[in-house]
Amino acid sequence: MSRRDVDCSVTETELERPVPPPESVANDALVVIHARDKRLQGERFVLGSGPVRIGRMPHNDIVLDDVAVSRRHARLERRPAGWLLMDVGSRNGTFCNERELAGHVTLRSGDRIKAGSTIFKYLAGEDAEAQFFEEICRLQVTDNLTQVHSRKYLEDELDREFWRARRHHRPLCLVVFDIDRFKSVNDERGHLAGDAALREVAALVAGRARKSDTVARFGGDEFCVLMPETALGDAVGFANELSTRVAGQPFVFRDVAFGVTASFGVAELTGYDANPSELFRRADEALLEAKRAGGNAVKA
Repeated sequence: MSRRDVDCSVTETELERPVPPPESVANDALVVIHARDKRLQGERFVLGSGPVRIGRMPHNDIVLDDVAVSRRHARLERRPAGWLLMDVGSRNGTFCNERELAGHVTLRSGDRIKAGSTIFKYLAGEDAEAQFFEEICRLQVTDNLTQVHSRKYLEDELDREFWRARRHHRPLCLVVFDIDRFKSVNDERGHLAGDAALREVAALVAGRARKSDTVARFGGDEFCVLMPETALGDAVGFANELSTRVAGQPFVFRDVAFGVTASFGVAELTGYDANPSELFRRADEALLEAKRAGGNAVKA
């Protein structure tokens, strides 16, 4: 058990007597940084004096229309030491910084809170307003479920690197991959386990990529790695290494281990590619070929 997770001793009676917040926390807020309903992404909930209840039913202060969220899911309470976050008996648990709560935790600015498929970031202090606008900018370039780059960021980098490579006659490769039979992971183990697998695969790939590479989530369970100054043979070797590492990685959610595999398509820039979309199309076609081969494969 984390030193930040202790047995929950806050009672319902205590929760009805909120502690008035000092002036310095008047702007403390939760910002939605990931949600399946994209209309919710970027929304800010100012905490005020609390308590703040999170759940699926309309009587909650923050209502999440998500089947993975319980009617009464989590609660925040202002205490002298800061905001206290606790799960209130939800079916799927409440997570803080990717760790499931066992009791309650006092939040620190920047902590990530997950209820169902929704991820909040807690922003605190006198500069919370500035942090909020920074976070909105981050939403444009970061996939906050996996913490790799967003599709928009990839598209911008692909456009820039494509024309740079064409102009200077330099090699450029694109690797496109996804998790094999990912729907069955969600169906058999639940969407929260699927989310955990996506995060771990993304972290594995990002940890192996070079600083000059761009790792991005393209959408769903599909990811891309843009590799400047890389010839086809090196990119295929990179993809083969990733394939082996993913297949050999035990993925763990709620102390239950399971395995996944991934399929990879690789394409190198040629003189026949008229635009970045052509390079992406060829990498995506190679991925489809790997899937048709049964998955857990690399095709170029």
